[in-house]
Amino acid sequence: MINRNKEKICSYTTKMSLLILLFCILLHIAQFSIVERCDLQLRDLLFWLRGKVEPQKEIAIVAIDEASLAQFGRWPWSRQKIARAITVLSACKAKVIVLDIAFLERSSEKDDNVFAETLAKCTVPVILSYFARFEEDANIRRATPLALKYLAKSSLKQIEHIGDKECPPLLTAHQVQLPLEKFCAHSDLGNVSTITDIDGVQRRYPLVITFEGSHYSSLALRALWHYLSKPAQLLRTDEGGAVALELDSLTIPCDEKGQLFLNYLGPPKTFSYISMIDLLSPNPPREDLRDKIVLVGATALGARDYTNTPFSAFHPAVEVHATCIDNTLTDRLLHKGHLHKLYDLVLLIGFGIALCLLLRRSNLWLGLCWAFFLAFGHFGLTYVLFTRASILLSQSHVFLSIFLVFSGTSLLRYYLETRGRRAIEGAFG
Repeated sequence: MINRNKEKICSYTTKMSLLILLFCILLHIAQFSIVERCDLQLRDLLFWLRGKVEPQKEIAIVAIDEASLAQFGRWPWSRQKIARAITVLSACKAKVIVLDIAFLERSSEKDDNVFAETLAKCTVPVILSYFARFEEDANIRRATPLALKYLAKSSLKQIEHIGDKECPPLLTAHQVQLPLEKFCAHSDLGNVSTITDIDGVQRRYPLVITFEGSHYSSLALRALWHYLSKPAQLLRTDEGGAVALELDSLTIPCDEKGQLFLNYLGPPKTFSYISMIDLLSPNPPREDLRDKIVLVGATALGARDYTNTPFSAFHPAVEVHATCIDNTLTDRLLHKGHLHKLYDLVLLIGFGIALCLLLRRSNLWLGLCWAFFLAFGHFGLTYVLFTRASILLSQSHVFLSIFLVFSGTSLLRYYLETRGRRAIEGAFG
């Protein structure tokens, strides 16, 4: 009778485990925001456990830091000072100059003319920033037809689509804020606007945006294009969205919206900075700038050009662009794979069924050990794939299924065993 009762308890708990697992599968398909938030936080934990990674040597950041503001005055500065910085960088033989600085409004006529003349005379490619607005805003001044003509230089001409159905829309801008026309005429342009995740953290970088039916490159992508001697660009799409962007033999995987998963190398100042004070000194660090992609941007908190990342809530935006460039040059490209939802579902079912089978003959404490073993096993698998293969796996759904299956079956087992004991005590009492 006791054996029969045990078999009945095993049968009930197995059915309960499978029902809970089915519920977890439905949760995974529904993609509830609270579960997604947990998954994003667990992904951030991977960065902290991995620690700091040395950045690529081909990248240099000229920082408008606190010391520069103290010496040259509050931000924004005169455009003649920025023009002087461009002249020095050109003389130091930088390969590409990237300005993570907005030049959207008119300054004094003298300043604007000096800056435009410096851009025209510069022998090094200079990339200026512009902003894409993903929502309509009537207060924003619309770009002029001539400025849009200059923007067309950064458009992607080659697109390869696989499948019969049309590609869903990529990240689409309703408006763009471009630099002044006289600046656009003598420079290249790159988008610096980004989209954060639901918790306000920037984990992706838009490689491509869509505006008025054409596809345009980001600031980092334009810098790479010039640095790699203007290779052919190809955007690959399929029925699910964007797949990858190719620069000749270099393939950059992206999500369906055309965004790169950023593999942050560490906290702020992971990249070495060259202060604007040193750049504009009589003896600038020429060897630190020669043949490099040089990004010029604000790192001082007072300039308010920062973003929220897994490492810091005040991460200088210029380092985000540098991270995208570094990830591409070093092949530290995070990706989920185009069938990542299927992979996550298979792991969810696999770990869930494994725990169901292990709990059939386990008591409470042994079952708890099995649950911890599977949870840490999945986290270990996720960490290894993240650090060794740059693959991102979902974690929260697997952890949730392990917790619910263990809790549900343990409570049911306790209830059935307690009821059985009471029945025996009643029969012999």
